[in-house]
This record gives sequence, structure tokens and C-alpha cells, in this order.
Amino acid sequence: MAKKWDVPGRAAVAQGQIRAAVEFLLEGKIGFERAQVVDEIVAEVRGIGRGSRSAAQADALTDRDEYERDSWSRGAAHHIVNSAMRAVDPLPKENQISLLREIAKLCLWHIPESHDEARKLKDWP
Repeated sequence: MAKKWDVPGRAAVAQGQIRAAVEFLLEGKIGFERAQVVDEIVAEVRGIGRGSRSAAQADALTDRDEYERDSWSRGAAHHIVNSAMRAVDPLPKENQISLLREIAKLCLWHIPESHDEARKLKDWP
């Protein structure tokens, strides 16, 4: 018996249906609203892929080794900053830089021994 995704053209049809559904959800929305919708869709798809959200997925730093924690934090930071940048995408570059500067300042404020962290970041590629 053939698997349901082995049927020729089925994946293309599903992709078209997904695209149509996303376009419907984004219709008439501006950049920031579109970014919010896309973020919600991505979160839902990730939830489907992972199955039900377990406690370990909800609390990403619990019982993880350093490599897993660093990997998770890089992915989360990438997602957070990209979401913020999508929100200000239509604004002038000076506004985008100002937003990133404020995010960096707020992040450093929350880090213990932030002076040491800032020195380490200075040499980061």
C-alpha cells in the first residue's frame, strides 16, 4: 500500500493549499500585523512537528547541557530579533538601528556581570 505522500502531485497540492490559507490570513494586513500572523503560524507548525508541548519544551533551559542551551538560545535570539526587524521593516534604517541598540542595551542590563559580557562581545566575529 502506497503512503499518502507518495501520490504524485499530492505534496504540490498541499503546498498550494497552505499558501492560499496563509495569503488569506495575511490579506489586508500591514507589515507588523503580517509578522505577528506568520509568527503564530510558525509556532503552531513547530508545535505540530514536536507533538504536544512537554514541560521540557516549555521550559527550554531545564535539564539541558551547555551545548543544548547555547543552541536553543541562538535559535530563540534569532527568532526574536528577526520578528522585531520584520515589525520595523517599513521604517527608515535609522529607526531599525535604534531598535537594535535599545534591544542590546536592555539585554545587557539583564545579564549579571554585563561589563564582562560586553567585552567578550566586542571580540565576537
